[in-house]
Amino acid sequence: VDADREFHVGLARATHNPLFISILESFHLGLQSSMKATLGNVGIQHAVRGHRSILDAVRNHQPDLAADRMQRHLKQAIRDFQSHARGTRK
Repeated sequence: VDADREFHVGLARATHNPLFISILESFHLGLQSSMKATLGNVGIQHAVRGHRSILDAVRNHQPDLAADRMQRHLKQAIRDFQSHARGTRK
C-alpha cells in the first residue's frame, strides 16, 4: 500500500500542481485500509503491471498513452475492490 501511494503521489508531484497532490494524498489516506484488504485479496500483480505500464509511457514521453494506461489501471483497481467487497477472488 505504501509503494502504491508513493507511485501515485510521485506522479502527482510531477504535475507540479499542489492542489492535485493534496487531493491525491487525502484520497490515499482515506482508502488505506480498503486498499490493504483488497491487495491482500487479489494480490499486487495488477497494481505492479499497471504501474510499470504507466511508468514506461511517462519515461517515453507519451502522455496520451500514459493517461490511457492510468485509466485502465484505475478501472482494474475498482474491479479488484468490487471483487473484494463481494468476497470473491479473481
